[in-house]
Amino acid sequence: MALIDTESMEQTSYAFGDDWMLEEHLVVAGQDARKAKWAVGTALDCRRRATVVAVYDLDDIASGPVASARLPYALPLGLHGTFLAQTS
Repeated sequence: MALIDTESMEQTSYAFGDDWMLEEHLVVAGQDARKAKWAVGTALDCRRRATVVAVYDLDDIASGPVASARLPYALPLGLHGTFLAQTS
């Protein structure tokens, strides 16, 4: 998981390890809706064949997830993205 400030190019990150695959996470606002506060998403633990849902504090990604839930199975990996309607 990495966060890159596109203005300063400062990067912070956290890694579960070599046997993990992270999917695209959703960015969620905190109490101040103008500022992103959390990232929520899934990670596949390939060694244990299980999916973990993790929540990160965007102010401190390097410390790892602030909450997580391990599923007793692996969810299939998927294609994620944001799709917007074309505007004129």
